[in-house]
Amino acid sequence: MENIIYNELIYRGYDVEIGVIEAYSKNNNKTIRVNYEADFIARMGSRVYYIQAAYDMPNEEKYEQESKPLNLINDSFKKIIVTRQSAPITHDINGITIIGIIDFLLDQSSMDK
Repeated sequence: MENIIYNELIYRGYDVEIGVIEAYSKNNNKTIRVNYEADFIARMGSRVYYIQAAYDMPNEEKYEQESKPLNLINDSFKKIIVTRQSAPITHDINGITIIGIIDFLLDQSSMDK
């Protein structure tokens, strides 16, 4: 599914890269750096989208795993999770858009909804 999303972003004219998000936590009075990965950062001019591909999100634990890297990004660009399931486009409390792969592929403006 990641390859399909990547190819679609390239087809739409985006510059695509893999995003690494650094976060820091304390453990025994030591600061530890933890890296999280956003599957894609898609850029076109001043537009930037952070995209996670999640084949399935059957429960809250999986949702937390997929959304955590996006929640660590401290800017106002669009954050999107693309899933295998077909469902209406939704937005969570943190502003992350959740969209099915079919809607993502068939509607070129889906990333802006």
